[in-house]
Amino acid sequence: MATFVMKRFASTHWVWSIGGQILTRGLAGVKFFFLAKILGPEGLGAIAAFLLLIAIFEALSDSGILSAVVHSANSMDESQKFMVLIANLSRGIFLLVLAILSRDFVFDYFKGALSLNIINLLGAIFVIKAFINPAYYLMHRHRQFRTIFLIDGSYVFLDFVLSIFLLFQTKDILYVIFSLMISEFFKCVFSWVILDHRLKLCWNLSGVKSLYSYGRWVWAGSFFTFGLNQLDKILVAKYFGLELFGIYQFSSKLTQMAIADLFTTLTSYIFPVLAAANRVGISDLKSKLKKWVKIYLIGLVFISCAFQLMISSFIDIFFGGKWSESLDLIE
Repeated sequence: MATFVMKRFASTHWVWSIGGQILTRGLAGVKFFFLAKILGPEGLGAIAAFLLLIAIFEALSDSGILSAVVHSANSMDESQKFMVLIANLSRGIFLLVLAILSRDFVFDYFKGALSLNIINLLGAIFVIKAFINPAYYLMHRHRQFRTIFLIDGSYVFLDFVLSIFLLFQTKDILYVIFSLMISEFFKCVFSWVILDHRLKLCWNLSGVKSLYSYGRWVWAGSFFTFGLNQLDKILVAKYFGLELFGIYQFSSKLTQMAIADLFTTLTSYIFPVLAAANRVGISDLKSKLKKWVKIYLIGLVFISCAFQLMISSFIDIFFGGKWSESLDLIE
């Protein structure tokens, strides 16, 4: 069956992009449901707080390199890949130092509800992620969705299996975070095994200047988007505690999975397609853009209505009364 699918769909076919996003977000959603059901609001709040910290640090240092590589008129060569790797490692080390220096502040911010053991793992995540093969970015540019599916799908599946296993064995949030670290490490190793790992050891800053010149605008957009999407969570976590933050995050996540995640799934396919169309000509870009805007609008109306009708019964059946407070927030 797997061989048939590989032969039936080319590596650039939309099936790999959409299928990969469905697998990734589907397993992440199931994992989230297990965390919510087993750990309860406070435990989920602690996990959400840790992930929020990751989002804060990454938003503050987002180089926009993926978007820049996809959008750039010219593809990266071996020397540019080497410089991108160096830049990623520098960013990872910088975030590690920043996480260490801000540890006491973070502990006080959450009023001691988030343990120091969990906070200490924050910096390690960034260093591990920095070792990703720069050729991974080129897979997005060249729309090698099948390869991306193999890398991201393996990473998410491993994280899912490890998280659920350790969660049932220990009921300890710390081990759920360990599973994330192990999975990130596996993703980096896998990217070097299956992708082109040739690098030209050449210290040439001008080679990546254009990429990071574009990336600074991505950083500005990322920072602005982060403020819009995460500021409420930062305030809720501080002033209402981890238990209410868990309920708040539960409500937000359910809504996000039903609407935002679905359309983000489409975007992972659409952005490289539109970028390629833009390189061909503006008329081709306009026709494709109009088509996808129509699909987005029709799907948004349909899914929003269905979600409102089904959500109350869904929470009662699968999660029980301890999550009933989330219905008011969802509505």
